Amino acid sequence: MNLSIEPLSTQHFEGLRLALDTVAREKRILSFTEAPPEEDSWALYSSIVANRWRQMIAALEGVVVGWCDVLPTHGQARSHVGTHGIGLMPSTRHRAWG
Repeated sequence: MNLSIEPLSTQHFEGLRLALDTVAREKRILSFTEAPPEEDSWALYSSIVANRWRQMIAALEGVVVGWCDVLPTHGQARSHVGTHGIGLMPSTRHRAWG
C-alpha cells in the first residue's frame, strides 16, 4: 500500500470532492450531508491553492482517501483563528492514519 500525504493541488480537486461527498453522506461526522456543487467546490479549492492555505490530502495508490486542513476564519478580529477539518473515506479508517 502506497499512502502519501500531499498539499492540495489542482490534480486532487475531483478526488477530494468525491471523498468529501462520501463522508458527508454518512450524516455522522460533517455538518452537511453532501458536498457542495462542483463549481463551488472548485472555487474553494482554487482559493486554498492560490492563497497557500493549509490543506493536505491523503492519497492511497494515487486516489484521494482523506483530507486535513486548517482554514482561516473570516473577519479582522479573528485573523489568527482557523477552522480545522479532517475526514477519511470509510474504507480507510481504523488504520491509524487519521
